[in-house]
Amino acid sequence: MSRILRVAMDFWNHRQPREQGFLIVLGGVLVGVVLLQGGQALMQGNVRLENQLSMARTDVEYLEARSGEARRRRQGMEAGVHQLTLMFPGMESHPVKGGVELHWRGRVLVSWLQALDRVSDQTEWVVRKMDIERHAEGVEVWLVVTP
Repeated sequence: MSRILRVAMDFWNHRQPREQGFLIVLGGVLVGVVLLQGGQALMQGNVRLENQLSMARTDVEYLEARSGEARRRRQGMEAGVHQLTLMFPGMESHPVKGGVELHWRGRVLVSWLQALDRVSDQTEWVVRKMDIERHAEGVEVWLVVTP
């Protein structure tokens, strides 16, 4: 380190005062250009980060809204399943991926379908799959509903 400093001092001392002035001005210009370029890059990065932050905030608000909507739909589905099980004792419900599978055995299919229609209107269900079998003792229904 001291060797580098000694070489720099020798270089400086061997220059004329006029050359030393030029070197000081050129060094100041170089430092100014570097600072301006660095400051400009920092400002552009700051603007870019602010834009990304506002987009991230928008995304978070959207995801929170979707989460709340999904929670309300899930609660609505649970309430609808509960309502159907109260209206039709013996109905079974099983959670499946993305929804609920319902299984009911009974005699009067029309009243059960009307109740299902009312509940699905209230809860915004979508019936994805439905199978109905008639037997001598009544009707058996399987269906999958999703919010």
